[in-house]
Amino acid sequence: MAFRDGGFVWTVNGERPKIEAQTRNKGVHMWKWIRRGLLLAVLGFVSFAIYDKYRAGYWSMPQLQDDEYPVSFKTGFRAIVTVAEPHDPTHANTGQFYRSLRLANSDRRYFGFPLDVPYWAEDAWSYCTPPTDEENRQFFASRSGEELQNLRGMRFDGICTINADGEEIPRGLLFSAPRL
Repeated sequence: MAFRDGGFVWTVNGERPKIEAQTRNKGVHMWKWIRRGLLLAVLGFVSFAIYDKYRAGYWSMPQLQDDEYPVSFKTGFRAIVTVAEPHDPTHANTGQFYRSLRLANSDRRYFGFPLDVPYWAEDAWSYCTPPTDEENRQFFASRSGEELQNLRGMRFDGICTINADGEEIPRGLLFSAPRL
């Protein structure tokens, strides 16, 4: 009768320990660690994707209509934009969790400029409506030359507001520029 202790085989009848070569299991042992490393990498990637969706506010997003698309910025500004006809029709009927304004209109880059709001409204989703001609003129007329220079080539896509008990609170402005 024998039992192993590391690389030695100890026998019960008092013989000297013999060293056995452990070469036949080294390949199996290496692949076990490679599989563990790959599993850890996949778990890390999935965890980051879930955390990214959490930071973007997708877990607290209201129910979307068919023509509404969410967009979220690193500043905490979250908006739901109504798009009549997306440029990429493959994203037109996707599920709510996978829908994104950046994917639906991949030929444009979106920029959100948040406005000051009460602390309780910072994480709320706002709804964007296209500016009227009068709002568009007022906005560009109230800007200085340097600000207008930075906005050159951009399109004023929306004024985003939060509805709090019937009161419209301006949350931010949405601009887009062609993706070059």
